[in-house]
Order: sequence, then C-alpha cells, then structure tokens
Amino acid sequence: MAKQIIPLSDAKCRAAKYSSAGGNKLFDGGGMYLHLTPAGTKKWRMKFRGISGKENLLTFGDYPGVSLSDARTKRDEVRAQLNAGIDPALQRDADRRKARYAAVNTFESIAEEWLTTRFSSWSAKHAQRITSILRKDAYPMIGRLPMDDLTSTAVLEVLRKIEQRGAHEIAFKAVECIGQACRYAAGTGRARSDVTQGLRAFLKPRPQSSVTRESLRKNCLSC
Repeated sequence: MAKQIIPLSDAKCRAAKYSSAGGNKLFDGGGMYLHLTPAGTKKWRMKFRGISGKENLLTFGDYPGVSLSDARTKRDEVRAQLNAGIDPALQRDADRRKARYAAVNTFESIAEEWLTTRFSSWSAKHAQRITSILRKDAYPMIGRLPMDDLTSTAVLEVLRKIEQRGAHEIAFKAVECIGQACRYAAGTGRARSDVTQGLRAFLKPRPQSSVTRESLRKNCLSC
C-alpha cells in the first residue's frame, strides 16, 4: 500500500530547515516536493514520468518566492500536459528556445541590422533622417517587441503619435522605413509578413504645397 502523503502547509514550509541527517525532501503529493539545500534555499521540484516513460525532474523556483499555492498550480499544469500527451520537459526546453529567440529578434535589433545593410547606398543626410525616425519615434514604443509580436495596431500607434505633433510627412516616412525593416525580417526568415501593409491609408494627408519647406525641415529635425 502506497504511503499516504500529508499535504504541506505554509507554516511547515516556513519552519523547515536543512538537516545533515536527511529528510530534506518535504513531499506535497503528485510528485512535488520542497527540497531543502545546505545553502539554506528551499526549492520546489517535481518528479514525473514523461511520455516515453523516462523519469524526469522539473524545478518550479524557490520558496517563498514561489508560494505553496503557486507551486501547486504549476504541478497541476504539468499533470494537465501529461494528460494531453505533452512531455513537460520537452515543452519547457521549447519554451526556453522560443524565449531566447524572441530576445534577440526584437524589432529594434532587426531594424538596426537592416540599417547596416543600407548605409552604404544612402547619403549621410538620408541615413541620419531614417535613423532618427527609428530611434526617436519607433524604438521607444515598439523596439523591444519580438518581431512575431509586432502588430499593425502597434505600428499605427507610433504613427499617430508622430501625427500628434504635426509631423505628417515624417509619419509617411516612418511607415515606409518600419515597413522596409519588416520586409527585411520576413526575407531573412524572422517574421511572417510586413505588418505595415495598408497602414498608409490610415494616415492623415501629406502636407499641401502651401506648407513651406522650412516647416517641413523643422518637423524633420524634431523627429
């Protein structure tokens, strides 16, 4: 007959201390236990058998940073994955790879890479203008977004903010250069599509000929 496990309590978790005599695994049921270490940390761990039948181990974090309730929620999520035929260890590794990929494939990192491919074909003045638009208008709002999370709505918010200061010509230039960076990302296999397609139709009309070159120059310098 399997040994009955009495669920843990927060009081027991708080009072638990490492002992060189052993007994440093406090079980809560379902394969989960609180592991007491010589360094004094208390780590939530869970043993389980994956889809292949191989025994594996997951770590949920340290107590009390991860509470007893939170650890139980994580345990239930692992059980749900197993019931659905998903190996939690493989899913964890896949999630980590996805997170690392997203961290190095933000809009800003890819746009900066795209800029380096274009500088040699641009005049210094044009390069400064495009770089200024991206770094002062686009990056603060969408620079940290992974390319897969970049949406047309997010880009439109950038354009609306530019329009709010009256820099309508700059808004057109912004959607153009953001779109080129998106197409570069798609062409290099790091985005599914150019999310700026169709956004020009939502911009306010370009300045009429009555707008002086001086006002356009000031708008450009302010971006």
